[in-house]
Amino acid sequence: MLGHSKQLVAPPPTRSCNCSSHCQVGRVYSSITLGCPYPASGRVLTNIDRDPGERKRMAAFPYGSSQGRLAASNYLVLQSLAGGAAALVQWRLETGRTHQIRQQDLRSVVMPLSRPTLHAKSLAFEHPATGQRLEFESQLPKDFQELLQSLQQLD
Repeated sequence: MLGHSKQLVAPPPTRSCNCSSHCQVGRVYSSITLGCPYPASGRVLTNIDRDPGERKRMAAFPYGSSQGRLAASNYLVLQSLAGGAAALVQWRLETGRTHQIRQQDLRSVVMPLSRPTLHAKSLAFEHPATGQRLEFESQLPKDFQELLQSLQQLD
């Protein structure tokens, strides 16, 4: 259900279900990265779990290790920006780990993401009671749009 404040609200825990066990949840993010990922599309696999040194934080661990749970993300460069110094990238998550995109080891394809350059573009899932597919999209925030326009002007 979409509340008056335009925030997605979930039913109380007693009425909710473990949607990931029986339905497909779609999550698409937009980001501006420092550097242009190479190759221009790919799949990033890693494990994610609580940071052993600081339990409030999440941390990435090598893919296939015994620590953490699998996190899989697919990325696609939508636009190279500022002569390749940055890029507009779309991310489609296969899994939904906490801080997944931020924690995955992306050094092989691009520099780390910073907080203001990651935006949850869309969310889709099946309603637990009706089975109806619900899809929600949000526009890029103003600061994201301004940064994108500034970088586009540098090309």
